[in-house]
Parts: sequence; C-alpha cells; structure tokens
Amino acid sequence: NLNINDQVPVLIKYKNTEIKTTLKIVSKDKERVGGKFTHLNDETSSKLVYLSSLLESDNGILKTKLAPMRVY
Repeated sequence: NLNINDQVPVLIKYKNTEIKTTLKIVSKDKERVGGKFTHLNDETSSKLVYLSSLLESDNGILKTKLAPMRVY
C-alpha cells in the first residue's frame, strides 16, 4: 500500500539497460499512483533518456530505429 511521499526503490531492466533509482510517490487514486524519480545522478538521468528513446523506437513511435550498442 503506497502513500504520498513514500520513497520506493526501483530497478528497471530493458534489453541491455539496467537502471537502479528511487521513485517518490506524488499522486494516488484508486487505480494508480504517480511517481517522480529522485536522487538522480548524471549517469542515471542519461540512462532514463536513452531508455525512453529505445522504448519509443521499439514501439514504432520514432521514425527510425536505434542501432544496437556495440561493446568493443
């Protein structure tokens, strides 16, 4: 049972991206809650932006596909 101002640890995994952060509950009704990411450093912020673009690409929202990341 989540309440306004609760801090919830979050682990997001999608393809080759993993993000560990905290979500602060900012709104709540019977069916859903709204949250805001907190305690973000530059690396986590960049990963969230990348994840957003990746999800848009994978779901056909972006006009082009993102190239897979290569590790050398």
